[in-house]
Amino acid sequence: MNEPCGAINDVWGYETGGANNQHFAVVGLMNGLDVIDYSNPYTMRRVQWIPGCLSESRIVKGYRDVFFSVNSPSPNCNCKGGVCNEKLSVLRPKQMAADYDMQEAFFSPQLSSTGFSAEVIAASPWEDKACTFLNNKNKVLNKILLAPTGDCSFKDKVALAASAGALGLLIVNSDDSLVNPNLYDSTTDITIPIMMVSNRDGLLFKSALDADFSMEVNVTGNKYYSPLYQEPEGLSVVNISSPSTPTLRRISDFFNFASDLFVDPDRPLLYVSGMSSGKAVSSVGDIDNGGVQIYQIGATASELSLQWRWNGTSIDSLLVKKCKTNYFLYGSSFLDEKIYIFNVTDLSAVTHLITVDDKRGRTHSIATDDSCMVMYVTHEKLNEGISVWLFWEDHHGNIDFSEPPKYRTSLVQSDVDNVISHHLYVEGKYLFASYMGFGVSAWDISDPKKPAFLSQMAFPPSSDTTVGVSGMYVYDKAGTILAAHTTLGLQSISLESRGPTPAPSSDDGNTLIIILSVFLAIALLIIISAVIYFCCLYRYVALPSHLSYEKI
Repeated sequence: MNEPCGAINDVWGYETGGANNQHFAVVGLMNGLDVIDYSNPYTMRRVQWIPGCLSESRIVKGYRDVFFSVNSPSPNCNCKGGVCNEKLSVLRPKQMAADYDMQEAFFSPQLSSTGFSAEVIAASPWEDKACTFLNNKNKVLNKILLAPTGDCSFKDKVALAASAGALGLLIVNSDDSLVNPNLYDSTTDITIPIMMVSNRDGLLFKSALDADFSMEVNVTGNKYYSPLYQEPEGLSVVNISSPSTPTLRRISDFFNFASDLFVDPDRPLLYVSGMSSGKAVSSVGDIDNGGVQIYQIGATASELSLQWRWNGTSIDSLLVKKCKTNYFLYGSSFLDEKIYIFNVTDLSAVTHLITVDDKRGRTHSIATDDSCMVMYVTHEKLNEGISVWLFWEDHHGNIDFSEPPKYRTSLVQSDVDNVISHHLYVEGKYLFASYMGFGVSAWDISDPKKPAFLSQMAFPPSSDTTVGVSGMYVYDKAGTILAAHTTLGLQSISLESRGPTPAPSSDDGNTLIIILSVFLAIALLIIISAVIYFCCLYRYVALPSHLSYEKI
């Protein structure tokens, strides 16, 4: 890969200040980092592309004129001597007989050196993507099920395939790159291997099956050299103090891969989560649980010293918030479907405050209002929306972490379907949310408990929920946003009002309260009417010890 390509994952911005104020952004791509001059958002200009390992995700955060970046585990960066790829050999039909590049998932049973041979069958209906049902379930037994990526987790797809008796699951990627299938979920019940081929090869297989060709393949765990191989990146540090000539330093002393970053500029500290040395995602080693590490940022920003680490479980997404005099760290675990909250005010005495059980599932991005009394959470689930949680307050007016927060409602787009709320960003009184399968929305959280929908920016809809806005950076208080769209590239957008606020969805308890309120209002109306009626018939007479009526 000798040029920028693949999906865009994330973006962060920087202003030089001064009379000639310029705006720069660093964009996370599947195969590296792009430094962009967006001083004029209508004519963005690439300053430099920094090549990187081909990875599913690359996160970027900035501290002044220095940007930090991490990428997700990738077999293209984690194989001794570049021996990374595996082969899928088509045995028949003869006109397709050849070896095709394949990647095997870390988290499923591993293929042996001899592997196995089996027929391939395409999931039907193809549009369901093997997420909910198979029309041809009775034909899947002892075959490899071919299915496209998207709309649900690999765990959902493999469960459906295994229930039909498949020997393996072959995923068709959404583009022509080849990355290792990744899963941040429980892996104890996956019983068949999961493999991935490129979009080009997968659709070739699908077209042959649609033409009624019988397809048999052989799959093995044997690996061979990949021309895409690069050494693991660890933490990438890009300095753009001289914007025309960015410099790069890579630090692999602490980890090879990670899932998220957060910069606290006040102290200044760098938080990293989901670290891995590149072993199997499910391994439990020194850092392979993928917890949290905190580093002190030195005078040159690329000087980092480890201050604290926690390795309780894999943390997918991070938030650090100053609440009055305390700093709280919020970490979401997609694996556990929980939110872990720590007091990180004093790094020599970090305390775990509470673990929130998020029963809405697939916990991802977290944001809070300025008071920290209200928490907003996205979920990597179709049409789940943004859940709103209320913390309890003690008699001193502080958050009472002895009690779990109360789920209040969900913020949904009532006129949009087949979307996944992904990333959250709070700027003052505004909550911004990005969506896979859609675009970006803004909510007014002046009253944090009752967010009011303001506006949205919709991109062309996609049935593939791996397509959409995966990251964003709000670069002014007017709501001008740099949106990292996975297929359309970097977009500069301004949100405009779209009319009335859609009604937020509520849980069953809120619905019951509404029904009871209506009932009580009707009952009160009846009582008031009765009082008025009787007052017209009677007049009050004051007696020494009670109130009585005397008929007129």
